[in-house]
Amino acid sequence: MATNKHWSKWKKKAPKVPDHTCPIIDNIIEDLNNLREEHLSIRRREIIKITRQLERLRCANDALRSSGIYWYDLCKNYLKPIKIELIDDLKKYSRQLKTLFFPN
Repeated sequence: MATNKHWSKWKKKAPKVPDHTCPIIDNIIEDLNNLREEHLSIRRREIIKITRQLERLRCANDALRSSGIYWYDLCKNYLKPIKIELIDDLKKYSRQLKTLFFPN
C-alpha cells in the first residue's frame, strides 16, 4: 500500500486544483440578468467582461480536468501491480482448495 511518503511525493507533482467555479458562473448569470432587467442591450465593455469571466472558467475547468487525469493515471498505475498480485494469490489459493477438496 502507499505510504504517506508516496502520497506526499505524488501530491507535490499533482497539478493545482482550481478554486470553486460556481461563483464565477453566478456572477455571469447575475450580470446577464441585470442587463435583461434594465432592458439594455449588451455593451461592448459588458461583452468583454463576460468573455473574460468565461475564459477564466475555461482555464479553471481545464486545470480541474488535468488534475483528475493526473490522479486517475497515478492510481491506476499504482494499483495495477497490486491487482496482478491478487490474481496470482487467488490462483494459488484456488489450486490449494482444489487439492484439499478434490484430492486425486
